[in-house]
Amino acid sequence: MIQKTTASGRILLPVLSGLALLTSVLALAWLWQIQSRQGANEAERTRAESEVVQLRARLTSLEQSMQGVDQRVADAQITHRALREEVLGIGERAGLLEDALKRLSERRIDSIGELHINQAELLLAAGVERLRLFRDPETALSAFELADAELARLNDARFATVRQTLKREIESLRSAPRQAEADVLNAIDTIANALPTLKTRAEMASLGTTDEPAPNWRTRIARVFSELIRIRKVDPKQAAWVGPLQADALRAVVGLDLLLAKEALTEGDLTRYQQSASRARNAVMEGFELHPAGDQPVFSALARMQAYAPVEWPKVGMALEQLERLRGTADLLEPEA
Repeated sequence: MIQKTTASGRILLPVLSGLALLTSVLALAWLWQIQSRQGANEAERTRAESEVVQLRARLTSLEQSMQGVDQRVADAQITHRALREEVLGIGERAGLLEDALKRLSERRIDSIGELHINQAELLLAAGVERLRLFRDPETALSAFELADAELARLNDARFATVRQTLKREIESLRSAPRQAEADVLNAIDTIANALPTLKTRAEMASLGTTDEPAPNWRTRIARVFSELIRIRKVDPKQAAWVGPLQADALRAVVGLDLLLAKEALTEGDLTRYQQSASRARNAVMEGFELHPAGDQPVFSALARMQAYAPVEWPKVGMALEQLERLRGTADLLEPEA
């Protein structure tokens, strides 16, 4: 009996051990599964919380965007109202301008106004031509100022553009540097007036031989015969001006060159003036005997004539063209009904 019990105990013990081991394995598997599910649930919860945070951020951004849209809509409404008021104001001003233009178009130029316009046009034309032909800015400036005064007497807004252009031309004439045409013309006149009193080099050489004492009759006879053939050393530059007739020709040539220089200066032809002035100066310096003490005015006049350098005048005449175009309109010259 005891042996049977021992044998059954030996059999039961491994079975119980196996059951206990199996139970332990099952318990561990169940615990591992529970832990795995808890980890997955934790990760899912973390992801859900992150998505919730992102959704909240997007919701906040959308709310801010909606606020910005609302603000822009409000600003657009304000701008729309302002533009509407501005358009209405522009329409009113356009109506006022139309009325003003209508009243302006109904005005006509009477005989007195026509006289002022004619005088202004005449003065402008005279000033432009005076400046172009005679290089006289002072007279041109006076003519322009008188023309502006004539236009001011009209008290007509249609001539405002002409007067503005005329004001600019007057200011340009006032600020333009004054040229030395008058001084150069005076220098040319000084040289021309001094020509009859200047002695050529040949004349001065012949005058030097007359200071000898009075010769006797034999010397006189010898001099008469020596006059038939004369041998004298002459400067090549003075070879053409040794005789009395040649001296007169020299004065005539210099006078002609001075006259040509004055004409070229008056016409504004700088190249022709420089050529004529250079010829006249060279002829005076080479053909005449000049002394620094007695002929200082001639030296000064030659220097001023050679140093002349013109300055370009401002362009004028635009006001005259505008006035002529304005006068050409039929509405301006139509008599008042």
